[in-house]
Amino acid sequence: MNGVCSTVLHIMRGIIQGCSVGPTFYIFMKSDLSTLSPINIISKYADDISLLVPQYCDVDLTAEFENIQCWATCDKMTINLSKTREIVFCHPAHFVTILFLLSMCRIS
Repeated sequence: MNGVCSTVLHIMRGIIQGCSVGPTFYIFMKSDLSTLSPINIISKYADDISLLVPQYCDVDLTAEFENIQCWATCDKMTINLSKTREIVFCHPAHFVTILFLLSMCRIS
């Protein structure tokens, strides 16, 4: 302010959950998160991140997820894998084939 810069200070504490400034800090932290491929879509809302990767893409889901994990690690955040889900969308004509293959593999 007024041409004066403060010195860098490393913060060694987190923000209390439910604190009014927490969402603002998180929005700032995730502003640099983007996909590896322009075809893939990332949606950020509050503390949730959704990633959409089409079947045919130059960068697959595994690489995109590793990118998100690397981003989280660099920003000293952790991804709660117990709340992480993969949902596969498919065309209705292919749904019967998928169900048949799943029943053959005994995957529920």
